[in-house]
Amino acid sequence: MTSGLAVAVPSARRVGRAESVLADVAIRLPDRRDNLDALVRIATPEISYKVRICDTGTELIPDDGKPVASELTASVEAWESVVAGEFNVLEAVDAGLMTIRGNVHLAMDFGGMMISDTPYSWHYNVDRVKVGKLKVARLVTTIPDSGHLSATDSPRDHRPVLVLHGLSATKSSMLPTIVGLAVDREVHAIDHPGHGDSDKPYVSYSPSFLAGTVIRYLDAIGAEKVDLIGNSLGGRVSLEVAARWPDRVGRMVLYAPAMAPIKDRNLISLLRVVPSSIGMIPGIFTRGRAEMVIKSLLGGLDGAGQSLIDAAVDDFLRIYSTAGARRALYSALRGYLLADSFGEKGFWTNLPKIRSDALFVWGRHDDLVSWRYSRATSQWIPHAVSVIFEDGGHVPQIEHPERTNKMTREFFDGVLPQPSPAVTVWNS
Repeated sequence: MTSGLAVAVPSARRVGRAESVLADVAIRLPDRRDNLDALVRIATPEISYKVRICDTGTELIPDDGKPVASELTASVEAWESVVAGEFNVLEAVDAGLMTIRGNVHLAMDFGGMMISDTPYSWHYNVDRVKVGKLKVARLVTTIPDSGHLSATDSPRDHRPVLVLHGLSATKSSMLPTIVGLAVDREVHAIDHPGHGDSDKPYVSYSPSFLAGTVIRYLDAIGAEKVDLIGNSLGGRVSLEVAARWPDRVGRMVLYAPAMAPIKDRNLISLLRVVPSSIGMIPGIFTRGRAEMVIKSLLGGLDGAGQSLIDAAVDDFLRIYSTAGARRALYSALRGYLLADSFGEKGFWTNLPKIRSDALFVWGRHDDLVSWRYSRATSQWIPHAVSVIFEDGGHVPQIEHPERTNKMTREFFDGVLPQPSPAVTVWNS
């Protein structure tokens, strides 16, 4: 007599169905992909395969269990829906129907290559584009036939949205925002230089440098004007862009933007004498520490799924395993903290130059950027509205995606947020 829990064994029919759908996924990839040579694992709970994608062809091969660059896992039913065109890979990940691990940029790129039975409601592409002297990693969404404007369409409805992530993060941290807007807007999400899969030159990654890269990106894609969404450092960069190039920005929504310190500047004197090259020293990043840091951004709340946290930790450890990336990270931190708060070129002094309507979203439990900046922004920026999520931390787009997306979309349409038990509103 044996004891213990019985292990469910998938039926031969279920395994056969899984084999069929994964083979179907591989068939829907391009015959070849120039400038790429990667192994990606595609899997269901029943079975997994590897797909090699390179400039000589795309090949489905048995899974030998050895490491791969990226991994995408979903149920048989979810894969079938992706193949049928009911939703794309980004939508599946955002809905919790698919997990991605390893190199997230590559995993998203893999999903963007697929051709479905019927067209997706919106498409996306992941690549690296030349911006000045740098190559910047980006994700761009498109809507079928979106180039045809009807007589009732307004120009704002078809103005691109540029999404900017926070310090040490990548464009994937903005996934809920991208998915929430892509149904009727062209969305661009980039990795800041020094972050993610963008180039990491030996430069000073000040907010003004990153803002200049944004303008060069807009020039590269031929966009005269965009709406901006930024989280943390991305919010700070958005404000720099709007203050220096007000004609290039429509509306802005800023999630816990990294404002220039006003009072708590005790760390500044130390940072002035410590060079950015200190970041090149091998760090003490471990999976446990990285996960602890990422969870701390959520204000101690349980708003984000573990699968998104796992993917974020994978990408963090991959990117910051290199000395150049660590130096860029430390340089960006120094650039943000050492920038002048006041004076002729000071951050706060220049905020009144902003002409864009701006919505600020703060978290009451944010340990990195205080919600108390809400009053200051309402005083310094014309047409500014601040809301405080009483149950929020530093990344509202992940903690409370539905609420954040609804508020963002409505603000872009000219609708101001309304107070509720979970939302406090400051309106200048």
